Amino acid sequence: MRTEKAQGDTLALMNVALLALGKEQLPDLPRARPGQSSDCLYARGFRSIGVTSVGGGGTMTFSSERVAQFIGGLWNAPTQGVTVQAPPQFANVIGRFDNNDLPAYNPGS
Repeated sequence: MRTEKAQGDTLALMNVALLALGKEQLPDLPRARPGQSSDCLYARGFRSIGVTSVGGGGTMTFSSERVAQFIGGLWNAPTQGVTVQAPPQFANVIGRFDNNDLPAYNPGS
C-alpha cells in the first residue's frame, strides 16, 4: 500500500470519527514522537475523543466503551470492550512512522 494513500485514508477515517462525535476535523496528521504510543499520530489526533493508548498492531483503546463501540461501527472494525482494531491503513502508517519513514510528522527530524 502506498504510504501517501494510507496516510490520506487514515486522516479521512479519523475525520469521519471526529465529525461524528462533534469534534473539529484535522487538516493533517499531527506531529508526534516515533515509538511513543501515548504520543503517536493517532493518540494525539484522537485525544479529544478519549483515546488512552494506541498499539503498534493498530489497536486503539478509548476511555469509554460507548465511544469505542461507536468508532468500531463507523469503521466496520472489530471491538472488544474499550479497544478497537483499527483498519489496516493505521498499522501501515504507524509502522512507517515508527521506522522514521515519515519525517514530516516527527518534530525531532
